[in-house]
Amino acid sequence: MRPLDWLRADRDSRAAATDSPRRNDAFRLRHYQINQEWTSLAFVLEGRENRGLYAPGFEAFAEPFPTVEALAGYGAGSRLEFLLVPLAYGIGGPVGIVISANLGAGQIERAVKASWIGVLMAFALTELIGLAAAAFPQQWIGLFSQDPSVLQVGAEYLHRVGPFFGFFGIGYALYCVGQATRRMEASVLAALLRAAIAVLGGLVVVWLKADVTWNFIAVALGMVAFGLFALPPLINRTGYE
Repeated sequence: MRPLDWLRADRDSRAAATDSPRRNDAFRLRHYQINQEWTSLAFVLEGRENRGLYAPGFEAFAEPFPTVEALAGYGAGSRLEFLLVPLAYGIGGPVGIVISANLGAGQIERAVKASWIGVLMAFALTELIGLAAAAFPQQWIGLFSQDPSVLQVGAEYLHRVGPFFGFFGIGYALYCVGQATRRMEASVLAALLRAAIAVLGGLVVVWLKADVTWNFIAVALGMVAFGLFALPPLINRTGYE
């Protein structure tokens, strides 16, 4: 039985390999089987069967990540980003308590000073981690895999996104500051803006079939927006008076 008949049978019983759908069921390939055994199947090119094995190039894989290894490289790089969350909150949470206590005591200047100290501390810590990761990406990605494709894509991610980790820390610290001052609007909008930039950037990369590293640039821009968009309330002392 030709593999092409199995594919046809899976879509339309009228093109079954045998004379009845029930008999043909044993020859059908389910979608997960096609994914697993595509290299052994004959493919139709321009309406004709090609008995040679199909060897897809870079552009033939699912966008925007060409291989599973490339996706794993992105995942390994982004894991470091997730680890920044508890670090930023570890600074922002206590700072929020200090701000609330000083506002309750009428110590406005001390509350503002504590806010700036907390934001700068979060920025310094996350930026230091980001710069170190960008300078030595193999040290982090190598903890997850030694596959060359994983290492390459993970390094590309950290090279482009790591230097902007500081804005990620600013955004999370300002989120805690906003809770203390009861002014959460800017932080929530900044988080939504960051998500929108990352999603839209990914869609543009897929639409243009651009290199995956452009998606990393969208992620970095989202981090910058997350940090800077939430900063004006602190500069204007909104919620402190």
